[in-house]
Amino acid sequence: MISNSYIDAHCHLADPKYSSDLESVLGRSEKAGVGEWILGGIGPKDWEAQKKISKLRAGKIHMAFGLHPWWVASHDEGEVMTAVKRLESELGKAQCLGELGLDFLPQFKDKAQLQKEVFRIQLMLNENFRKPLILHVVHAHGEAITVLKGFRHCQGLVHAFSEGKEVLKQYLDLGFLISVGGAVTRKGYQKLKECLSLIPLDRLVIETDAPDQTPEVAGFSKESRNEPCTLVPIAEAISQIRKDSSPEALLASSSRNLRALLASSSRSR
Repeated sequence: MISNSYIDAHCHLADPKYSSDLESVLGRSEKAGVGEWILGGIGPKDWEAQKKISKLRAGKIHMAFGLHPWWVASHDEGEVMTAVKRLESELGKAQCLGELGLDFLPQFKDKAQLQKEVFRIQLMLNENFRKPLILHVVHAHGEAITVLKGFRHCQGLVHAFSEGKEVLKQYLDLGFLISVGGAVTRKGYQKLKECLSLIPLDRLVIETDAPDQTPEVAGFSKESRNEPCTLVPIAEAISQIRKDSSPEALLASSSRNLRALLASSSRSR
């Protein structure tokens, strides 16, 4: 399984949970064969942290700057609009735009209108940058897809996908990659597991969302910090469900899909 060329489609290496031992985390990832990482952006403080850690593995840590729906929901409108202006000046330094999207869980839904406005603004901003998108959508897929259909330059991945066939088809029709993570290792998530074989290999990518969404695999418990090295057992779980590809083939295909996506970012600069 060791290749050192696999890419984690989505993780948060700039998270403070890694501040004391990030080099060790990267080493364990590389030992498992995962040698590149696409980050997810949260807000301005996170963007600055990404800039610093990206120097640890030049050209291998791919930055993503965006305003996460949770960040939007936890700040007032003035702070959010200030951050939008900063994003406009910073986005050219990143490989991707994200995380962006909508999260209508109860603790965030009171800011639904602001989330929608900021989602649209970021997509409008990207009409000029044309960066690949990293979408975070929870309990709001219908609303998010409606917004996305109004923009021409929409490509990227749907992070932590766990929906069923109907939602899957709509994202595939829009041209998005479908990113699957640790949910496939846990009990439940039947909608995801039932439609996993419907994702074409050239549209399927694999993520860890580390340090969050820890998979139920050997060496990790639900309460423990997740790491990018779990990409390998996540691929093994997907392979067991799909039954059409080995874990190695899935990881190789995912990495090819992600390299093509990142190449489109390079051409846009």
